[in-house]
Amino acid sequence: MSAVKVMKSASAINANITDCNPSLINELISKVDALTMEVSEMTSILKEIKETFEKDISNPRIIIVEEMDKNSARQLVLDFMRSHKTSDIAELHENIKCDIAMLIEIIDELCREGKIAEGDSKGIKCQSSET
Repeated sequence: MSAVKVMKSASAINANITDCNPSLINELISKVDALTMEVSEMTSILKEIKETFEKDISNPRIIIVEEMDKNSARQLVLDFMRSHKTSDIAELHENIKCDIAMLIEIIDELCREGKIAEGDSKGIKCQSSET
């Protein structure tokens, strides 16, 4: 939108404001303020994501995947979760060293069984000591 159009729109809004209910204007100002804060928060989050991405991309990790059957990998996941309580897929993959697709499948199964669950920002967490 050009500056001229913005100015014309602003003039039109100003001309109509005098006809508006003051409580409506205050409500609109509150909504604009709330949206401004939300955009500011999203901008901060995006900045953090960008910084994390740039840090991760500059330090790539190579994981040598070991051949193993699903039951062995599942047991390794359970043992790891028992001892660490929380983890994420990347950390599990680095430690278990199984195929990533199989690891995701195992995590999904364990979540459905209630043995692990989505956690906080760390990713997944152990549900109970009997896992």
